[in-house]
Amino acid sequence: FFGGFNRESSRIRTTRLGLSGTISTLLGRLTNLEDFSIEGNAFTGTLPPDVGTLVSLKSFLIGASQRYQRGRTVFLIGNKFTGSIPSTIGRLTSLERFDVSYNDLSSSLPDDFYDLEKLKYFGFDGSGFSGTISTLIGHLTNLEYFSIEDSSFFGTISFIIGNLTSLKTLDISGNDLSGVIPNEFYDLERLVTFNCESNFLSGTISSLISRLTDLEEFNVDKNFVNGTIPPTIANLTSLKEFWLSSNQLSGTLPDGLYTMDSLTQFTCSRNSLFGTISTSINRLSNLEWFYIDGNSFTGTIPDELARLNSITWIK
Repeated sequence: FFGGFNRESSRIRTTRLGLSGTISTLLGRLTNLEDFSIEGNAFTGTLPPDVGTLVSLKSFLIGASQRYQRGRTVFLIGNKFTGSIPSTIGRLTSLERFDVSYNDLSSSLPDDFYDLEKLKYFGFDGSGFSGTISTLIGHLTNLEYFSIEDSSFFGTISFIIGNLTSLKTLDISGNDLSGVIPNEFYDLERLVTFNCESNFLSGTISSLISRLTDLEEFNVDKNFVNGTIPPTIANLTSLKEFWLSSNQLSGTLPDGLYTMDSLTQFTCSRNSLFGTISTSINRLSNLEWFYIDGNSFTGTIPDELARLNSITWIK
């Protein structure tokens, strides 16, 4: 497929058309191509090395773009490319968006990939990749979106992550990462979404979290994070979702929690927290979920919680 397009074509967009087949090596002749978007189809085969000749390319999107849910099962409709990403991808120096999510790709990313210094969007969710997150990622200083959800990456989060100062979304959930969240992470002051759920991360949540004033979601569920919830979370005035469940946190809920009036979802279930729930919870006028089960809290649930107009789940 794609061999019949005009050589002057600058865009191929066939999203969600139910197409199948393989990518022809003739694709490499479309040297004026800037946008290659074929998400949500049924293409198979490997990615030809000739893709490296598409030096004008800005978007390369071949991942899943449709998902529907039946009961508790989420179904993804997308392509099933196999093999590895060719090293020639490093020649695409104009590339800004790259998404191969939910294919059946294997191996690790070629080092040449990290030469794509204009890259802003990097999607590798559920694509079978393994290995460590290379320190070469520090070269991608224009990166705004980085997601490797449900993959097989292992190793630690390098301090080099602090170089990615344009980053707004960082999703590393569902991998085998270990070690601590480095202090350099808290230099990502444009960060809006952080999700590292279901890994093997340990260490504490640093008081430096107060720097992340644009943060709207912070999710460390299902790790081994310990220590206390830092009082400096009071600075996170944009935070809407705060997920801390299934860790090893201790101490009490800090007073600063009750000043976070943008908060809609707060979960700290299955930790070692104690103390009481303050009546100041009435300040959280947007709160919808409040999960604190599996801890050692004492006293009563304040009436102020039940009176919140927005509350839908208490556990």
